[in-house]
Amino acid sequence: MNNPMMQINSFHVLMIRYSSPVVPLETIVNDYFTHMKIEEANRRANKMNLPFPVFKSEDTKKAKWMVNIVQFASYLDRQSELANQDFKRLCGISSGI
Repeated sequence: MNNPMMQINSFHVLMIRYSSPVVPLETIVNDYFTHMKIEEANRRANKMNLPFPVFKSEDTKKAKWMVNIVQFASYLDRQSELANQDFKRLCGISSGI
């Protein structure tokens, strides 16, 4: 199948959406983790206990946590692949999807 839409990956979509290689953690939380409050995300970021890496542009308490969209796209792709594998296993699908 030569569908051009099948060639767009998570990184491309995130780059189009945010037009930046890095995005504030708060934006990612609001867009992808609606069940989580930013305060919890910041606490988890301080402990490096999020499912993807975060960083600060400066070593100060006031600096906001940032997310590299290459790494976040990789996280989303892994989650999607795990869901796809589970779906195939539960539905007895050996190939295709």
